Amino acid sequence: MSDIAMLLEESVDRTLAAFGGRPAQAELAAGRLPDRLWAEISALGISHALLPEADGGAGCAPPAMLPTFRAIGRHAGPVPLGEDMFARWLLHRAGLPAPDGVITLAPDPGTLAIDGQGCVSGTLHAVPWGRHAAAVVVGLDGVDEGARILFLRTGAAELGPAENLAGEPRDRLVFRGVPATIAALPNGPGPRVVGAALRAAKIAGAVRGTLDIAVAHARVRQQFGKPIAAFQAIQQQLAILAEETLAADMAARCAFAALDGDAARVWAAVAKIRCGDAAGTAISVGHQVLGAMGFTREHDLHLLTTRLMSWRREFGGARDWSGVLARATAGTGPLWERLVRWGDAVGRG
Repeated sequence: MSDIAMLLEESVDRTLAAFGGRPAQAELAAGRLPDRLWAEISALGISHALLPEADGGAGCAPPAMLPTFRAIGRHAGPVPLGEDMFARWLLHRAGLPAPDGVITLAPDPGTLAIDGQGCVSGTLHAVPWGRHAAAVVVGLDGVDEGARILFLRTGAAELGPAENLAGEPRDRLVFRGVPATIAALPNGPGPRVVGAALRAAKIAGAVRGTLDIAVAHARVRQQFGKPIAAFQAIQQQLAILAEETLAADMAARCAFAALDGDAARVWAAVAKIRCGDAAGTAISVGHQVLGAMGFTREHDLHLLTTRLMSWRREFGGARDWSGVLARATAGTGPLWERLVRWGDAVGRG
């Protein structure tokens, strides 16, 4: 891990530990963006980290940001940092200026249609943090991205409030004749691929957080006069979860390492599928070890597992990305050569 990656992770980790607890979760449950937490995160300047220094950024590459998003997942941090950061990155790649305020990513173009005057009508569904966003970036070419993005200001949109299982905003935005900007992207991922990699990273962090909670509980919970961690059945479950934690982390690492290259879509598919599997194991093992108390809203495990259930479906579930991976591996040319090329992309990252 680079020095800047460690510094960013430590800064975000401290900020989430100090300001991202129950008060922030209560603000989220009330439909508000946790103002103090978001102000502290914004003060770190991380939203611009992927931009060149000449444009006010830190010149970071996507792999340097992976630890930051793992930390957000581990803390169940209720902030739109990932969407805002990568939306700004995409706008910069497309040569478009970024507005003030939160910018988010749409998981798909929904029912949007563009008329002859360049105005957009239609609906975007399940937009992360849509009610708090000043603008949204939409990919126009599905998962085979890299061609065009659509940039829309949300002020004129009709809001349909909605949440995922964790209570995070996943809103419906309805546009009627709203002026839009369409721009071409250079080679590399669009919003859906970026969103999938981001969800994989946060899942990896939340799986780690679930393991930490389960291990800590097993060490103090007594049954038949000794900690339940002493029982082989519990040890086996925790060992399985530890394996899944490492697998999810490695999958997310591969996705971020390839995120600014031609193999981004393939590795995002691998990460979303593998991290989704790890999420299922973490949900099962976490609640088996903790029992009924882990299901209560007052317990931190509830914050993590409801997010795991949500994040593994957002920006495409395992079935969607399995189709992408199948089409990629069924392409022209020898399979081994394509695998080596994709592996090289990760190595360069």
